[in-house]
Amino acid sequence: MLFKVRIYIWFGKPGHVSMEIIEETESIYVSFWPFHRKKKNMIESFRNRKSSVMPESYYEESHLESEYIGRQADETILLKNLPNPKHLRIKSFRVYWENKSWQLIGRNCCYVVIDNLEDLSGVPRPNSILPFTYSVSDVAAYSHQLEWLFG
Repeated sequence: MLFKVRIYIWFGKPGHVSMEIIEETESIYVSFWPFHRKKKNMIESFRNRKSSVMPESYYEESHLESEYIGRQADETILLKNLPNPKHLRIKSFRVYWENKSWQLIGRNCCYVVIDNLEDLSGVPRPNSILPFTYSVSDVAAYSHQLEWLFG
């Protein structure tokens, strides 16, 4: 079963990434935030890392009155034919992250998207300067690599 994936990328401050995973008849939205706030604050991020929230849709995250990013993505990348070599169910890509805590270094929005893309594509994740620490630019580069490989 091939999956389509739409990657949403916000550059600048705050930078952010999210994804919509689309199967034939259903889709899920995966976006990982440290807390329910429009702007990420470093000190508050460290204090609240035991909790995380996940908006239900791109609209919820991006509309002007949103408590999340509150602006349209700077770039959207559509991946049309990801092979899902592990044969994971579509809901597993969101459910797995719903019970995890957000961390500024490591388990953040960029890590979640890269981890899901690796599972969906079978293509090894990119190397990072610090182990398992990725940036918005890393997600964009990996997504473009997958776009080239899978269309």
